[in-house]
Amino acid sequence: MELTYNAAIFLLYIILGSYTIIYGLKSSNLNHKISLTISGCIIYYAAIFSLNLALHIAYYLIIIGTPCFLATFIISEIILWHEKGILRYLSRLKESRIKSELARKSFHSLMAIILIPQILYGKEGGLWAVYAIPPILLTSEYIRLKNIEKCAPYLKHVLFREEEIKSLGPHIYFAVAILLLYTINPSLTTIIIAFIIAIADATTAITGISIGKHKIPFNKEKHIEGTISGTITLAILLLLVKFPIPDIIIATTLFAILDAIKIPINDNLSMEIIIGTYLII
Repeated sequence: MELTYNAAIFLLYIILGSYTIIYGLKSSNLNHKISLTISGCIIYYAAIFSLNLALHIAYYLIIIGTPCFLATFIISEIILWHEKGILRYLSRLKESRIKSELARKSFHSLMAIILIPQILYGKEGGLWAVYAIPPILLTSEYIRLKNIEKCAPYLKHVLFREEEIKSLGPHIYFAVAILLLYTINPSLTTIIIAFIIAIADATTAITGISIGKHKIPFNKEKHIEGTISGTITLAILLLLVKFPIPDIIIATTLFAILDAIKIPINDNLSMEIIIGTYLII
């Protein structure tokens, strides 16, 4: 029986990993192509790691996860069908770049739901959560992309930027990064670190949009003010959770470099993996 549950999770993650890589290879955007390929490889890794999950964790992933997947299908279809509701409301946020960016980042914050099972059940609850969320998010993305012509006018420049509309959403990268980090070090600290990096990244984007006046010379898409504010935010938050000063210096240096330079990997993936891995090992 143990083999059956673990094999089911393994198979599911192999399918999800393949879907992610295939979608990435089909993309004409180099950033998405590389980011989705890396994400798919991480999902493959998670598939192999799932074979070592305890029986009861695998059992609850199947028993509770299946209704969650079905609910995701139903809710996503309802949102797409009820055009005059949520989608039209979101489209109004286009009028304000700051509100739009806040909406994007708040969508990422929904991942905080991982904290609930982690706090209640410890490592086992955390493992269940980090394994349950990627399939649910990829399910909702599959439905969105299947109905791309219907929902694109409403989500464009709100939850998704121009180049993201026809690709898997950036929240997928965040979920996959947390999955990787948690399998390396399954603890509450790992989840907190992931969200601290995400908050710093959000601060960078919002500051750059709202008060940014000076472009980074070698990356015209970013503002110096944004990078500075994100770096300071990361330092303060790491101080609050009592990280050693040397670690904070290295982490903030990595953050500033990754934010300033232009690399063909989504920052929700690159920052989380590089900075997060350094801080948790």
